[in-house]
Amino acid sequence: MQQIDYLSELVGQYPHVVLMGDMNCQADSPEMQQLRTRTGLISSGCPIPSYPSWNPTRRIDHILVSPSIAIEETRVLNHAYSDHLPVAMMISLPESFGLDSANDLPGCRTAA
Repeated sequence: MQQIDYLSELVGQYPHVVLMGDMNCQADSPEMQQLRTRTGLISSGCPIPSYPSWNPTRRIDHILVSPSIAIEETRVLNHAYSDHLPVAMMISLPESFGLDSANDLPGCRTAA
């Protein structure tokens, strides 16, 4: 749980956060529950497993975001470049984020 404590402290320093990676635990694990409780981050709830890539049965790859970030879409891509399938998320950033040209970048837009 030291890693959860460290991530919680780190995430708490920023108003808008995207945290992603191989967490090595299921979404309903005590570790993930503690992380969500301590940080306020939300998960997409994508039910599709991504590990192992050759026969996915486990959901241990996660993307969590601050409540200020709108989740538009989450999916697991069918590209087996490693032992995990990639998890992708389309998000909308709050206008207060301050990316002047975000709407001009591929895959980036601010929420209206």
